[in-house]
Amino acid sequence: MKRLIFAALIAGTSCANAQVPPQKWTQNYAPTLADWKAALLYNGNTISQALPLKVDVTGGTSTNQTVNTPAITGGTSTNQTVNAPTITGGTSTNQTVNTPAITGGTSTNQTINAPTISAGTAVGLEVSSALGKVSGASVSRHLSEKLLDVVSVRDFGAKGDGKTDDTAAINAAIAYAKSTSYSGGKIFFPDGIYLISSTINLTGSGFSLVGQSVRGATILAGFTNANIIQIGNQNGNDDNEKDGIYNLHITSQNKMTDGYAIWAEGVAHLVIDNVRMDGSLNGGIDIENPVGTTFGIFLSHLWIAGIQNRGLTIGAQSSSHSTVVTDVFLSDSVILPGQSAADCGICLFGAGGFYASGVDITSQSAYHFNNAIKMDPAGNTDVNTVMLSRVLADSSNNENILFSGVGPIADVTITNGWANTSLNGSGISFENSQTDGVTIAATTVDSNAQYGIVLDKGANVAITDSRILNNSMSGSGNYDGIAVGAGVSAFSITNNQIGNGGWFNVSGHSDVHQRWGVNISASAGAGFIVSNNRGFNNTRGFVNDQTTTTNKSIIGNVNG
Repeated sequence: MKRLIFAALIAGTSCANAQVPPQKWTQNYAPTLADWKAALLYNGNTISQALPLKVDVTGGTSTNQTVNTPAITGGTSTNQTVNAPTITGGTSTNQTVNTPAITGGTSTNQTINAPTISAGTAVGLEVSSALGKVSGASVSRHLSEKLLDVVSVRDFGAKGDGKTDDTAAINAAIAYAKSTSYSGGKIFFPDGIYLISSTINLTGSGFSLVGQSVRGATILAGFTNANIIQIGNQNGNDDNEKDGIYNLHITSQNKMTDGYAIWAEGVAHLVIDNVRMDGSLNGGIDIENPVGTTFGIFLSHLWIAGIQNRGLTIGAQSSSHSTVVTDVFLSDSVILPGQSAADCGICLFGAGGFYASGVDITSQSAYHFNNAIKMDPAGNTDVNTVMLSRVLADSSNNENILFSGVGPIADVTITNGWANTSLNGSGISFENSQTDGVTIAATTVDSNAQYGIVLDKGANVAITDSRILNNSMSGSGNYDGIAVGAGVSAFSITNNQIGNGGWFNVSGHSDVHQRWGVNISASAGAGFIVSNNRGFNNTRGFVNDQTTTTNKSIIGNVNG
């Protein structure tokens, strides 16, 4: 017996250095140290070396690990640094991940580079380098580049809630737009009410304020005595080219005592389109030109209402500004007053090329402009090359269209127009002695309180193919259809209908009659023509020529 035990011990000792794999261990076998070391290796590496090579995690919880090329399915993965993971389902939180493919699940507060994310929810991620493609587009772009297509005031802190002062945020967005070329200079206003406490200044060239919609994006002035939006500066030393304002609503909290909704000076190729200006504004738009650089102004689809003073002002009513605003185009717009004695709807103080088409300047409730259109140049400015087509000048307190001032007014054409229902004055009145070269054609001058047209001063005025009807509304037979004064020469009145008739006649004013159809003062200048007109229902008669000159032609007129 002792021999057997000794033999077994010898055998065990002789095999101490041999490695027995775990699958050959039996209940009665006691593994050696070498056996355990061999069993704890993986492909020749220790466990600590082997784990980072590749991990497949299914379910469970993986915490505070550094893993390479993991495939993570379900479970929760927390506070990890992972490279090239495939994450499906589960929750991945507070990780730094590189080139992940994330499908479903929830990914929160991560920094990820070049991810491919399908479905799921990604919250609080920094993805500025991510690529994206608009549906139907042919190329993918970095998200950071895509966001620069539009500079939104909301991105700079504007609330648009009508309560928060958004002035600083709007100015910051404008400043940023100037610093980048991506946005094309567009500063975007999503729908909302943007309260401002001071003037918004737009200086430089190629910048635009763009609203999401004219009824939804509102700039609300919280002050009463300054311009709301100012383009250029009042020193006139800043040239602004190709600026614009689009799709905005501009208004005020309280009644304005000074300033305009939009004021511009030293601008070129300015576009203001689809803009609504209302509330209790002092003025709508003022375009000035102190240094001779304002030209090419395009105004369209405007609603200018609630005006206390002037709707649209072109040029300065001041002897200190001697230059005119050149080439202003106004179309498809409405201008309405906001108090009983607002100055003028369109005020031309210094204009070299003003072209208006499809414009309605009329009353609003009990409010009226003193003059719907007033041309009133100062001594060192002028108004020239004015074309008004399909412009309605209606319901003014005084003259609907007034030629006044002391500077020259020349080359004015009014076609297919309307100068009706002045409350206390005449339809069209010439009171500027330097007026030269005016044509009124195919225009209706109807139902004004006093005269239809007053030619008191000027020369080379032609009135043709027009209807001068039902004037002298303040007293039948007191005022003439056309009255020619002493300061007028070389005028022509041809092919007109002058008397009582038309819509106002059949709608209840058949008892209103003009005194004379055409009444020419004895001291009127020579060289005039009155021909081929038709007069009817004037109380005193049709043509009353009191001049003694022989240099005139009165022929072919029919009364009756």
